[in-house]
Amino acid sequence: MRYSKYKQKGSIFILLLSVLYSFSFSQDSSSPYGINAHVPDSQVIEMIKKAGIKWIRIDFEWNRIEPLNNQFNWQRMDDVVNKARAKGICILANMSGTPSWANNGKGKNVPPIKETYWKHFVREGVSRYKNDIKYWAMWNEPNLHEFWTGSVEEYLDIILIPGAKAAKMIDPGCKIVGPDLAHLHSKDSKWNIWLRKIIRYGGKENLDVISHHIYDKDGPLDIINKLEWDQAPLIPAVVKVLQEEGVDNKPFWITETGWDTNEVGENVQSDYYLEFLQRRENRTYINKIFFYQIIDDSVPGNPKFGIITNNYLAKKAYTTYKKFIAGLYPPIDPIPSDEDNICPFISTMNNGTDSLVEIASVRHVRDSILKKTIKGNQLVKDYYKYAPEVNSIIIMDPFARSLAFDSLKPVVSFCREIFLNGYIGLEERNLSEAEIEKIMELVRLLEYYAGPELKKKLHYYKNNFLHSSKKSLNELILKMEFDSPEVFIKKRRH
Repeated sequence: MRYSKYKQKGSIFILLLSVLYSFSFSQDSSSPYGINAHVPDSQVIEMIKKAGIKWIRIDFEWNRIEPLNNQFNWQRMDDVVNKARAKGICILANMSGTPSWANNGKGKNVPPIKETYWKHFVREGVSRYKNDIKYWAMWNEPNLHEFWTGSVEEYLDIILIPGAKAAKMIDPGCKIVGPDLAHLHSKDSKWNIWLRKIIRYGGKENLDVISHHIYDKDGPLDIINKLEWDQAPLIPAVVKVLQEEGVDNKPFWITETGWDTNEVGENVQSDYYLEFLQRRENRTYINKIFFYQIIDDSVPGNPKFGIITNNYLAKKAYTTYKKFIAGLYPPIDPIPSDEDNICPFISTMNNGTDSLVEIASVRHVRDSILKKTIKGNQLVKDYYKYAPEVNSIIIMDPFARSLAFDSLKPVVSFCREIFLNGYIGLEERNLSEAEIEKIMELVRLLEYYAGPELKKKLHYYKNNFLHSSKKSLNELILKMEFDSPEVFIKKRRH
């Protein structure tokens, strides 16, 4: 990849901010493209493979798998998991549906009598598939009576917390996804109230990935608006809730969205798929998208959300999704090609022979790491907002230039290690006292000259950095939610 003169150091300051602002974030470098598949047959799995879709969300229906207490039937799930993994397809397994024996025949949407029943099922499932499935969702749309008649407290106490702990006990490396709430705001299903309670009373500690279901028949822009903008005084944006509840450092997945071709038609469904995918390109805090669904519901009269028919014929949206994954469509609103040009000073800081490697390293951290969470995206936005003012301060005198250059050295070096060597040796890469002082000296200089808004932002970053338990780049940048070193390196090699 070629980099222009003005892209040489344009993103390095992001990494300085990342050191000062000690947030946690996660990385999953695999494909963001998924689809809901329920329990797909071989032909459907083959069509998913041919489309290039790398993730499927499948139903682990407790009531079907364990129809009698401690009598399991895994045959259907074995078949799906084995065939999907053989095709290189990753799995998000959604576990839900109470069997009759666990609640005296009251229905699969009624909570089990004992949490131990649920924990046993979770342990059995995770133990059986821990080599093939690493992402487990605890129930589906618990804020809808169609799927869960219990309260949010019962969901936490019976399902989410015990289920997450049971899964982690069997496979400490697995990830818990949830709460898969329906984005509705009726009397009993207010998604924002459910989400806040879930996060505050157990979700923050037990959920590795925040997931959400959101539909809008009017199209992708309305969905994006619901994610990013308050809809009414009592209906906040999803992003706002995640920020206020302190989980904007976690991956965010949309595990259901889509359009019924009975309602909008196949052409509009295809257009909406393309628009949503294009808009997501510049909103990478949406780490994964699982469209609903791969194949039409076979029940007469039910909505037809599939992108293939019951006769396995591809609808237009299937072809659109396939082409987009193959890279045949550009973004709908591409990032300006000159976004780094607002940093003329930083772009000239290093003209050495290793410049291109350093440039690539820093941009990799920005685009593949920082942008993977809501908080990381905000940090990048802050960088572009304040970079012109920062540069004008630094350019004022030679001392400021030298100080900035020295402060950025350890950050750039660290980026190179990530880019070239994965995680090897990073646990030993600590900031020295001299490096810490250089960074603080630069921040003090910037604070002295900065306007009120930038000064407030710098003060916030500095306090976060100074209050960290360790002064190490690997802790501040990598410690929280990354894959293991082995997984990271394996992904890079492939």
